[in-house]
Amino acid sequence: MSFTNLQRRISAAGGAVLVAAALTCGAVFAAPQAFADEPTGATVTTPERIDLAQASAASIPATTYTGYAQTPAVKLTAAGTTLQEGIDYTLSYQSNKNAGTARVTATGMGAYTGTKTVTFTIKPASISSVKPTTKVFTYTGKAPKVKVTVKALGKTIASKTGKTTASVKLVIPKNAKKVGVHTITVKGQGNYTGTKTFSIKVKPKATKLTSVKGTSKSAIAVKWSKPANDISGYQIKYWKSGGSVKTKTVGKTKGSLTVSGLKAGTKYSVKVRAYKTISGKKYYSDWSSTKSAKTKAAPKAKTTSGTVYITDTGEKYHRGTCRYLRYSKYSISKSEAQSLGYTACKVCRP
Repeated sequence: MSFTNLQRRISAAGGAVLVAAALTCGAVFAAPQAFADEPTGATVTTPERIDLAQASAASIPATTYTGYAQTPAVKLTAAGTTLQEGIDYTLSYQSNKNAGTARVTATGMGAYTGTKTVTFTIKPASISSVKPTTKVFTYTGKAPKVKVTVKALGKTIASKTGKTTASVKLVIPKNAKKVGVHTITVKGQGNYTGTKTFSIKVKPKATKLTSVKGTSKSAIAVKWSKPANDISGYQIKYWKSGGSVKTKTVGKTKGSLTVSGLKAGTKYSVKVRAYKTISGKKYYSDWSSTKSAKTKAAPKAKTTSGTVYITDTGEKYHRGTCRYLRYSKYSISKSEAQSLGYTACKVCRP
């Protein structure tokens, strides 16, 4: 131990421990000679204590928020001597848990008096991950209800939150209520920092197929509802059992469509969905439920078989009981009569 440090300890404890301190350092004193120059009954003067305000303090490196109080060491120097915590001073901390500026106060003891305050910075911790509950939303005309779970420091700091909190700022662009793809931003705040982004998709609202009816032997009529939507038009798909699927597209003002060119007496299935085109890309709603209808049956062809009758002079063919057969009557098949140019009698209607 140096004499300077010995002096600090003796001064702190008082002259009564002089001999004990000296023996601790391995020094040998002869008490009568040590104070021979002192008059009998003289008072020993204690050295003046040093004010810590005059000491210099090394800067404390910045730390990062951990969720716990931070207690970094403080290095103090006075008159070229490095002071020791617990011997020359004690430490107390203020505002040393949350991100921001923390303070450390050194209070003198022993040979030192007064205080010395040092500050250090606690930096926010970085957010590590952001997970949305879903990335696909349906158009409602309002901002989508985005919810996220955010992690930092190996723990969850926001669970399925849909709003800004003390730790997280959720930024949803104003145009996110429209159909399309939008970027959502999550920023750390308070004790956390960093920015994470992800994309969501807003799709058109699904439409309802209200009716499908066969209107002729080659056509069906399709109708659907038109809810409030952000769309460019509708896509209609129709097919018959075992046949290929065909598609038609109409504008957003349409609420019905007649599909023609179909096969008579055939059942067709239909469904519809809305879409919006943005920069050449189509965004579709979910499909409606499927409805079916049958085209009307084709009229039965008149039979060309059986026996009819013709006359010597007429250009008609008749039933056997027709009055026009009074003067002449020859049997012939209906198909042959038709092939020879005879037409049906309008009276007997064969």
